[in-house]
Formats: sequence, C-alpha cells, structure tokens
Amino acid sequence: MAVRLRLTILYGVLFLFSGGALLVVTYSLVTHSGTTVTRSGLSNSGTSTSGFTETLHGQPVIGPDLFLRSGLALAIMLAVSLVVGWFLAGRVLRPLHVMTRRLETALDSHKRFVANAAHELRTPLTWEHALLEEAVLDPGATVETYRRQFAELMLVSEQKARLLESLLVLATSERGLDRREHVDLAALTADVLRAAPPDLTVAAELRPAAVTGDPALIGRLIANLVDNAISYNVPGGRVEARTEGSTLTVTNAGPVIPPAMVDRLFHPFQRLARTADDRHHGLGLSIVQAIAAAHSADLAVHARPEGGLTIRVHFVPGV
Repeated sequence: MAVRLRLTILYGVLFLFSGGALLVVTYSLVTHSGTTVTRSGLSNSGTSTSGFTETLHGQPVIGPDLFLRSGLALAIMLAVSLVVGWFLAGRVLRPLHVMTRRLETALDSHKRFVANAAHELRTPLTWEHALLEEAVLDPGATVETYRRQFAELMLVSEQKARLLESLLVLATSERGLDRREHVDLAALTADVLRAAPPDLTVAAELRPAAVTGDPALIGRLIANLVDNAISYNVPGGRVEARTEGSTLTVTNAGPVIPPAMVDRLFHPFQRLARTADDRHHGLGLSIVQAIAAAHSADLAVHARPEGGLTIRVHFVPGV
C-alpha cells in the first residue's frame, strides 16, 4: 500500500475516533443535565383559553432522529477529512520524494564514478603486470632490459599516483571546506603560469582579486584550468588568464568544441580525445567544478567559435 494512502487512512481513522468521542461526550452531557420545557395553548382570538405548563427535571427532550443526523454529519465530515488528508499527505510527502530522488541520483552518480575509476585504474595495472611478467619470463633479459622496464614501471606508478591524487582531491572538494583564508587569485595564477611551456603564447592580465577559501583547493582549481588550457591547445596556440575583482577567467585556443559537448567535459573521466599517454584521466574540469561548488562560486563555460574554451569562475568576494 502506498505511503500516501496509508497516511490518508490514518488521518481518516483519527478523525473518526475524535468525532465519535465528541458525539459520545455531547450525548453524555445532554443526558445528565436537567431540562425544562414549557408548553402553552392559545385560543383563535389570541387569548388564553386553556394553558398548561409541563416541567421535566432530569429528563432530556430529544428528537428520536438526533443520533441519525449526528451519524450522517459524522460520515460526511469523514469523507471530507479523507479528501483533505489525501492532499495533506501529498504535501507532506513531496519534500521526502524530492529528497529521495536526489539521493537516488547521487547514488547512481557515485556508482558510475566508482565504475569509471576502476576502469581507469585497470589500464595502468594491466600495463604494470605485463611489464613485470615480461621481465620474469624473458630468459635473455639483461641489466639494460631491466633498467628500461623499471623506467616504464615508474611511469605507470606516476600515472596511478596522479589518478589517485585526483580522486582524493575530488572527494575532498565534494566534502566541503575545512578552512577559509584570504587568497589572492592574481598571485596564485602568476605562480601557475610560470610553468607554462615556451611554445605557447601566454597573456596574463592579473589584477588583485581577493577571495576567501581554501588556498590549496583554489590553487588546484587554477592549476587544473591552466593545465587544461595548455593540454587541449594547438601548436603555437595561446592561453589567456585574467583576474579582476573576485573573478578568474582562463581562455585558450584549441579545437572547435560543439556547444552540446561543453557540459560533458565537467563529468568525471570525460575527454575530447582519449590517448594512452596523454597523462590525463578526464578529472581536471570535474575537480574544478567541485572546488567551485565547495566555495559557492559561479562557474561559466563558453565554447569559442574559433576553437577553445573560455572558463570564468566568480568567487565570493573576500571580506
């Protein structure tokens, strides 16, 4: 039986009991109270020709259909209470249904995230196992062979470490902020841009931009935005970074991105192109989104007609 129907029946039963109790109390009060009734007769001329007065003490004068009418009224009000209870139960349960749907959506999202994370980890683990197996089964392996395989194993280990670090940062961001400090977006952005490759043109317009938040997470947000702008660029491309007020804007040249695909880039493990050695797992922009949400910042993304993205993050101004 549906929860709404159960609540409606409960409301109706409660009303029936309370109405019945009220009817019994009313009958009891009338029964045990004294009643005086006076009757008089008048002639056709309006003068009293014969009169009588009847006084009854302790005997109620009640019509024989009193309880029938009371029962009918109680039945009508019971029907009304059931209708009202149906709508009231729906109103009470509506927030619960909304919360349930949100929890189901969040649970499905976490299930997909775990499945994607396991899939991403499977590739380096398989690669690592193959390298170890090759080293063990190769009877003619030399020291140089082992050195080469160990170097590849170190690359695999670094790849797993980056993935696990990204997953940890993403989980930390979604959990919320543990601390809040005054942060200058301009200073953090300048530090990140120093590591930009020389083959790209970097244009920075960094004005003081004071915000409040977790410096480590905000620094990771900026690093991910700049790394995304550099990685998904074109040879000899351009990266622009601007800070003003409490807003950070990063723009890059790059391939043309269909507007319908922009939102997908912020889902975990989503990339424009998948290659085995691109050092990316599709978590960069999802981490940006999680950090922005943790700081109650507005995140706006636009695909440029000539190619690339413009990403703007507007933080709560620092006090």
